Amino acid sequence: MRGKTTVGPSPLKVLGKVAIASIAVTTLVLVCVVFVGFLAVPWLLSHAGTIIAGTAALLACYCGIAVLGAAVWGRPRVEIGPDGFTDRGILGHRSRLWGDIEGNFVDVTGRWQSVVAYHLTDAFKASAWVRPITSPAGNDEAILICGELAIGSR
Repeated sequence: MRGKTTVGPSPLKVLGKVAIASIAVTTLVLVCVVFVGFLAVPWLLSHAGTIIAGTAALLACYCGIAVLGAAVWGRPRVEIGPDGFTDRGILGHRSRLWGDIEGNFVDVTGRWQSVVAYHLTDAFKASAWVRPITSPAGNDEAILICGELAIGSR
């Protein structure tokens, strides 16, 4: 019996993605504070610095936790074994047996990231208590967290 292969996160990639998202969110909050401050609530402008500093501090803590999660806990990750795979996210996990999947895995590139998508068998969809929703490119489900898997799906 072969062991499992684990495809885990790169802490530097996690840091880069979360840092870019944090800068974008902070900029969005700044624009909203200024816009709403000029139009409706002038006191927001006098407290804009505090609001932006608080938002930036909160998102910096989120960055630290995300990198810590990637480095220490190894999440998010995908464990691939002889019987199937387990997609372990930040808080939960989803396991699929190879017999529950039909067809090939496909690499679907979206706006923000690449995902690995796949079709489930009709028998599994009929018996599953979790109903799959349509994911990218008409597939039933997708693994969103490990772009490194896209290399093997092509």
